[in-house]
Amino acid sequence: MLDYGRMLKGREAAVVGCETAMGLETARLFVSHGARVAIFGKSEAGLAETLRHLSETRGDVSAFAYAPGDGGSVRAACGRALETLPSIDVCVFIEQIGEPDGLDKILSAGIVDAARFAKAFLPSMLEARRGNFVFLIPDLLDGAPDGMAARAANAGAVFAYARNMAADYIRYRVRANCVLYPHSGLDESAGANIANAALWLSCGLSRFVVGDYVRVGNDIRAVSS
Repeated sequence: MLDYGRMLKGREAAVVGCETAMGLETARLFVSHGARVAIFGKSEAGLAETLRHLSETRGDVSAFAYAPGDGGSVRAACGRALETLPSIDVCVFIEQIGEPDGLDKILSAGIVDAARFAKAFLPSMLEARRGNFVFLIPDLLDGAPDGMAARAANAGAVFAYARNMAADYIRYRVRANCVLYPHSGLDESAGANIANAALWLSCGLSRFVVGDYVRVGNDIRAVSS
């Protein structure tokens, strides 16, 4: 059995998108295994509710609100987080896109925000020569419903971004992974499974070559360094 407590001891993690059930479960796993955690969400009220749930799991948690798609807001939230947790070496990014609202807004809140968070936390990872990025994105590449082409484009862009980050930074012991999960029919157990996959990948336990698809249970695909 994997000793996540030992692997996460002393680590600092950022979990973006904690107002979702998947985000809450991901944050809970990190907190329960001893990581110091910064959670990010798009509303103070939503973050307060997340903190209420996480209070049942004793740990060190800080909350930071940001406006998806707003570069200044993302940079400000990351700056505040780094003042509290200056050595963040894990970043789990959970897409914060609502209903379809045009290509520009979808990409700005998706791939562009993913890159913004990565840019904020990458320097400390490179300095420590240790880090893990995990991007959790609804998989709309296969059979995307009508009117969802922009989301499919976003999923493909994040996938490609993770793959190239993995290739560029593996020599610095910084890994990047993208988990593409079903865009519909996702039950509670599947959501928990995705959160566990994020934890597993964040501990550097991936053993795949860049660009490979693998199964991580319940029709979840991951690409990993």
